[in-house]
Amino acid sequence: MSKVSTGLAATGLLSTQRWMWRALVRSALIPLLLVETLLVGVYLISSGYIREANIDLLRDQADAQLLNTARLEVNVINGMVESATGLVDLYRQATLRALMAPAPEQGLGRYVRNESGVLFSPENDGRAASFYSTVTPPQQQDMDKVYRLESLDPLMLDLMRIQPMINAVYFNSWDGYNRIYPWFDTSTRYDADSWAADYPFYYAADSTHNPDRSVMWTDVYIDPAGLGWMTSAVAPVYRGDFLEGVVGVDVTVATVVRQIQQLDIPWGGYAVLINREGIIMALPPRGERDFGLEELTVVPHYGAMPKKRFKPEPFNFRLRPDTADLAERMQDAPEGQGIVVLNGQSKRVAWSEVNIAGWQLLTIVDEASIYRSVDELAQHFRMVGYLLIVGLVFFYLLFFGYTWRRSVWLSRAVSAPLATLNRVLSEIAQERYEQPRLHFELRELQQSADAVVRMGATLGRASAARNSFLSSVSHELRTPLSSVIGFAQLLRASDQPGEDEQACVDEILRASEHLLRLINDVLDLAQVQSEQIRVHPEPVYLADVVDACLRMLEPMAAESRVQLLAFKKGRELYVQADTNRLSQVLLNLLSNAIKYNHPGGQVWVEGVSLEGRIRLNVIDTGTGIEPDRQAELFRPFSRLGYENSAIPGTGIGLSISKQLVELMQGGLGYQSTPGAGSTFWIELPKAESVQE
Repeated sequence: MSKVSTGLAATGLLSTQRWMWRALVRSALIPLLLVETLLVGVYLISSGYIREANIDLLRDQADAQLLNTARLEVNVINGMVESATGLVDLYRQATLRALMAPAPEQGLGRYVRNESGVLFSPENDGRAASFYSTVTPPQQQDMDKVYRLESLDPLMLDLMRIQPMINAVYFNSWDGYNRIYPWFDTSTRYDADSWAADYPFYYAADSTHNPDRSVMWTDVYIDPAGLGWMTSAVAPVYRGDFLEGVVGVDVTVATVVRQIQQLDIPWGGYAVLINREGIIMALPPRGERDFGLEELTVVPHYGAMPKKRFKPEPFNFRLRPDTADLAERMQDAPEGQGIVVLNGQSKRVAWSEVNIAGWQLLTIVDEASIYRSVDELAQHFRMVGYLLIVGLVFFYLLFFGYTWRRSVWLSRAVSAPLATLNRVLSEIAQERYEQPRLHFELRELQQSADAVVRMGATLGRASAARNSFLSSVSHELRTPLSSVIGFAQLLRASDQPGEDEQACVDEILRASEHLLRLINDVLDLAQVQSEQIRVHPEPVYLADVVDACLRMLEPMAAESRVQLLAFKKGRELYVQADTNRLSQVLLNLLSNAIKYNHPGGQVWVEGVSLEGRIRLNVIDTGTGIEPDRQAELFRPFSRLGYENSAIPGTGIGLSISKQLVELMQGGLGYQSTPGAGSTFWIELPKAESVQE
């Protein structure tokens, strides 16, 4: 069957079903698809035209809405900044009054001095934290000032309650005294000689940087108190022209980011807060991917904070290649809109200025999000067209579905009987002649089926007659041939014949024995084919059977000058088999390995245990079998081209052996390499031991 299939594939023949389906596709389905494709193209083009016609209008509207959003949100931020600015100014005035008030005799808080000479508040008693740096020697530190400033603690608490965006309230004096709320352990956060004048929140308010003595907002820096990245609103406290110190409130970047995240930016956008130097002050998580940055909100504290530490260059709009042009435009105009490419995606932006602090709020929206509504409208139009097309297609699908089912049924009405006939012919080719009568609906197919069944029955009768004839002839020949062999053996045993007569007697014996083996093989073949042979499986010790067969073939191997090796590997194994039939098969394989070998060649047997099976390999170093001849190996009377050679044989031994092994529930196979030799293997059920 495999050869037939290969032949069909090589000639490009089609099955009945495939031929009908191909005809259906060519005649009906392809024209329908062309029409539907044309309709889909028309609708897609019209939808694209509608989208392009509306996208310009939407772009202008989006820019205006984005700018208005920036303005509205800036008003909100302005309100928070104004509130914080006003609170700082209020706190400054209260601080000045406290510094000018009479000093109390005793302070309310508890203060200690460490071994470095630093004065600090050791525990959280609900008041502000204190820190008096060793910049001023302990004996010169102004404790009256410390006691005066205690009166401001309730105000510091109220400032944080009034404006939630404030994270800390503090006063830093000119001589190194710091008072900050809420409380933390200042002795571990500040260096002993820490001086506020070295930090941005102090010098941003001095006379050099703030001659107007107004409230100022700093750049983003690292808080020396360990609150992380922040900005501060600071104001100087003057007594006359003397700068007593600086008051301020801290707003951490994390707080600003939370405020920015709460802004309602349309189309799923986000806002970025930028200071007057072009530094990104607050970047929400949605912007981190676009800018390739991670917002700096927390700085681990491992000792004193650096005095001057600002955000790195990647946070500077003016230094980034992707935002430099936009930063230049933002410097030139307090508000506007434009386009910027971030992380490979086009963004529409608008900005507006926070007047009091000099910051700018930049709103950023993905262009794809803006145009999504237009795309959805175009998609809606396309869907309308698709529904019309789908309705038409659905009608034709139903029609062609019905036609297809009918074509499949018709093709199967022909192809299924033909496949059945092929199967029956294959069974007959394997000598299973008796086949049941087939029943088909088509008259011609039924006639062919009846003819095939009759042919099988005829071949079966002919095969039975042949087997009966071969059996009868074999029996008839064996009787006189046995007499010939017997008398020849008597002559050979007597002393009367001379040397020449003795040679003639030996030749008679060899020819008679060869003829007897031929008759036995023909008789076995006939019995196997007629299923008259019965086997009696039992546990068989392989070593006994193999050793006996090797001893029987030693003269033949010696005559052919072939080395017959001893059986070593697998001697301990047992198989479930008929001892006589296993010996017959093994003798056939070993004799073939000797006959088709060359002088000096070798033959040996190996046993291998598999999973529940035993494989017995007969290996030789002979001539091997050509690949184009291997398909004929188990065909009766086929000698694979050795018919006219001097090697004796009938070509039926392997066929008999294969059928005998199969009767013992086993298998017979081979592997051969021309010029290198062959391996024939017998695979039989495994047995544990010999039954007692």
